[in-house]
Amino acid sequence: MILQRHVLRQAQNLFSRAEVCIWCHARHFLDRPTRRHATRKLRKAPSTRKRENRILDLSIPKFRNRIIQREAEHEAEKRHAFLAQAYKDNVTIIDPNTAESLIQEYSNSNLDTILEKSTLPLSTLSQFAYILGKAPSQPTREIAKQMLVEASVAGDANATLRLLASIHSTQAMSANSIVRTMQSSDLRIVRMQLEHLVYKDGNPDAMVLLGQLLEREGKDEEPFKLYHAAIDAIKAQRKDMNASGDEFAGIYEGTTPQHRDPLPIPAAWTALGNLLLHRRGDLRGAKDVFTVGALKADDPLAYFYLAELEDKHSAPWLEYTTKAAASGHPDAAYNLATFYALSRAAVEKSADAKVRKHLGWLDAFKSWTAYGMGKPTRSLSGRTGMAWEWYHVAAQQGHKMAGVMLAKRCRTVKNWSGAAMYLVQALRKAPSGVEEWPAAVKEAEGLRRLWLREDQQAGRTELEEEVEREIKAVEEMRMRMA
Repeated sequence: MILQRHVLRQAQNLFSRAEVCIWCHARHFLDRPTRRHATRKLRKAPSTRKRENRILDLSIPKFRNRIIQREAEHEAEKRHAFLAQAYKDNVTIIDPNTAESLIQEYSNSNLDTILEKSTLPLSTLSQFAYILGKAPSQPTREIAKQMLVEASVAGDANATLRLLASIHSTQAMSANSIVRTMQSSDLRIVRMQLEHLVYKDGNPDAMVLLGQLLEREGKDEEPFKLYHAAIDAIKAQRKDMNASGDEFAGIYEGTTPQHRDPLPIPAAWTALGNLLLHRRGDLRGAKDVFTVGALKADDPLAYFYLAELEDKHSAPWLEYTTKAAASGHPDAAYNLATFYALSRAAVEKSADAKVRKHLGWLDAFKSWTAYGMGKPTRSLSGRTGMAWEWYHVAAQQGHKMAGVMLAKRCRTVKNWSGAAMYLVQALRKAPSGVEEWPAAVKEAEGLRRLWLREDQQAGRTELEEEVEREIKAVEEMRMRMA
């Protein structure tokens, strides 16, 4: 009995001094602590993750600087493709390497330092900053915004006009707009520069823009004076072009948006006409102002507004609408197409004698070659052919309701691929994020559901394939911008 107790005591001492089992030894390879009763603490196995992907302690300066440098390099890589494409398309005269050097130097200094060291003028740097503001990444757009603010302070008129005009445009609602994150202090600085352009330099565009801003503040009299002053300033600038006895002849040439670097600012006569029409109810005064802008300055928007003040389907209405449409106004092109698509009975009730004579000439053509429905069509009358061609012009300029009309027409003549193409164009999201034709998009969505069911029953795949191509193109664009 004594011997048995002695043997058990010796065995207990032996097991208590033994090493832990092989399982406990292997536990250090797992991301879990070792067993509490292990007699020896073993080192954790080294991480198998890549060094650059490990979580760094940003409180340590060298790690924080490493992260900042890594993000800057990644941003420069994404920016290089954008700058290379802009240079290739002749949007900017600055090559990608020089542009990246300018950005890096600006990040470490300011615009004044770049102007001292670089041979590029302020206007070129301002234009470069504006282009840089369209880059796909937010950090680059922030750099562009600050460059434009500093260019405005340095005295560049275009930088001031672009910033303040963009704030109140439809593009300002876009997530990619550089003005969405502008601080109130920057806005005050740019507003002061705008007032300097108005009251010191007499800049006509600045006068119109300040008038627009004052109108949004609920003011009336000051914008009225500014618009008149802008027209007088344009007249003074172009007075040397007046070669005939008419005091307005030729003085507005070169001042309309299609003759200059486009700015989201209306012409002076357009702004004044709208103020008279909508705020003061002065129909006659507005028509006189629009007449000056249309007949003297050849402004498409003035032609469009002037046509809206004429009797519908009258000879002046047709003339002014045609000129506005031919100059690139999408709404005018759509209105003209809708007019030509009316039935003869409807036109007889609303059109005057001169317009009916014009339509009679068109009806004389029985095999009009019309374009815009996927392929040339010769089996149309002149009036019908004109309608679908003007719908095509409007759709090419982004008018979605015109695209819906063309899609339905193509569907009627069994042009399945053409119908799919125009319907997908109408379904595209607006680049600015603000839909200008919501009714057209809603109708296009209903047609898509209806036509997909019909195509499935008939075994057609044109619409489905076009939709898939559009989705693929959108995804590829998102990946390029990511």
